[in-house]
Amino acid sequence: MSSVIEVKPKKHDDKEKSGAGVKEASWIDLYLPEEARGYAKLARLDKPIGTWLFAWSYMWSIALAADPGSLPSFEMMALFGCKALVLRGPACTINDLFDRDIDRKVERTRLRPLASGLFTPFQGIQFLGLQLLLLLGILLQLNNYRFVCRVLGALSLLLNFSYPLMTRFTHWPQAFLGFTINWGALLG
Repeated sequence: MSSVIEVKPKKHDDKEKSGAGVKEASWIDLYLPEEARGYAKLARLDKPIGTWLFAWSYMWSIALAADPGSLPSFEMMALFGCKALVLRGPACTINDLFDRDIDRKVERTRLRPLASGLFTPFQGIQFLGLQLLLLLGILLQLNNYRFVCRVLGALSLLLNFSYPLMTRFTHWPQAFLGFTINWGALLG
């Protein structure tokens, strides 16, 4: 015997359907002190997809470099996992610094910390410097015999800094973004 349950859609007005005026609270809004929220949003810590994309390229190459029949180095996986998390922040910060005037005019991006005026460009640059110091600390954790990895890691910053500019020079900025994200495969 089977039963059928009829589900009737709720009636909403157009404003509710479009989501206009509705803002979902992220974990940043719920758990971080108010002073840190803007910086966490500037680094896009509430949107982890970019971190995952960086991490997958690192983890893939670390796994391929492992000895046959053995697991990849947990230390290297953890180190590069931290690098993926920290690297995403400067990439987002530099993007927001370059595009803050455009972001003010776009509905999806107008509430970003630099576009909305929560931070000045100078504060954005200071935060960028702090994030770069964290990245330097991670790169220095690599052993001396991994000098090439340090150089490749530093070069990846050039790619991260130039990606926001690609929207001004090419119709294919996502191709450059893919190259930038997958540069990590050379590092692992």
